[in-house]
Amino acid sequence: MALQPEAIEILRVFANRDCKVGDVLSFTDFGDAIIWEAGGIRDEGMRSGLRELINDDYVVEYMAGLGITSKGLKVIRGK
Repeated sequence: MALQPEAIEILRVFANRDCKVGDVLSFTDFGDAIIWEAGGIRDEGMRSGLRELINDDYVVEYMAGLGITSKGLKVIRGK
């Protein structure tokens, strides 16, 4: 099953920063990929994409950011 476009957009941030497994990016590092409003994610599609990534182990959620997993790296590196 293909990932939602919003999920791919979030993973691209890790790719653009040449992250490796275990690297953690602050939520503020995601720029337009995760747009915040009043302490939450503004767009429902983006919330859904992020849930998909977390629930399916593409990323790990921490208090202040997201960490990339080997499964997530395989998607962004096309392997």
